[in-house]
Amino acid sequence: MQREAMAALVTRSCGLSIRASSTDMDLLAEAVPWLPEGWLADDAVTEPDRHYHLRVEEPPHTPGLLEYVIDVDGAEHRRHADFGIFCDLLENDLHHYIATYTRGPNFVHAGVAVWSGKAIVIPGRSFAGKSTLTEALLQAGATYYSDDYAPIDEAGLVHPFPRHLRLRNRGDRLTQNRVDPAGEGWPIGDIAVPVGIVAALRFDREQGWSVEQTSRGAGVLALLKNTVAARERPVDSMAVMARAVEQAIVLEGTRGEAAEAAERLLALLN
Repeated sequence: MQREAMAALVTRSCGLSIRASSTDMDLLAEAVPWLPEGWLADDAVTEPDRHYHLRVEEPPHTPGLLEYVIDVDGAEHRRHADFGIFCDLLENDLHHYIATYTRGPNFVHAGVAVWSGKAIVIPGRSFAGKSTLTEALLQAGATYYSDDYAPIDEAGLVHPFPRHLRLRNRGDRLTQNRVDPAGEGWPIGDIAVPVGIVAALRFDREQGWSVEQTSRGAGVLALLKNTVAARERPVDSMAVMARAVEQAIVLEGTRGEAAEAAERLLALLN
């Protein structure tokens, strides 16, 4: 029996080697997430830190229905019939793996936009509104760095980790729009920058903008609370976040509409 041809892409991200393969080159090209380091074609046998194999199959229990399948290191990991959700699952797993096992910077769950050479870091987990506020900053002219992860190095500088923004439809927490920053014409950062603002803000339509400037210690805690590997690297994470906020304005409180909050944040760095 003739063996199916295998296509593969490889990347190195934060000291980790990652391989993605498939017998379907179109599937591979469309599904593999955008990474700042980029992907290279690879036909050789490699021993990566993590290997994703992507395939499409007709499950025996639902004949006629195709499912997209993600195998990780030779074992089935996730599957879904919806291609968009399949791509999200792959991206989420890959980004979380890099953030957890990186041999480089500490990854913080945060949106990041840069203005006047300084990062506005918006820490928060899912549904915290960080992507919406990041988008508003970009629409106001800021440079895009990330809408989900902020890699912060040992000097306290923030590196770009861009992806397509995930913006939830108003009133529907389950569906998302994927926005390509390049397609919107937003500038995308390519250098590490210092933190200018840590904006630990919650969306509250009724309360609106009710924000106070607080201590750098509070900024360290806000970042640590959202640092992916804080438990595995507690001492290192504490030192990195302390350096990150040395010259930063730290804000805590609530915000109203994102456009107004973006204007207020940018004004602090003018």
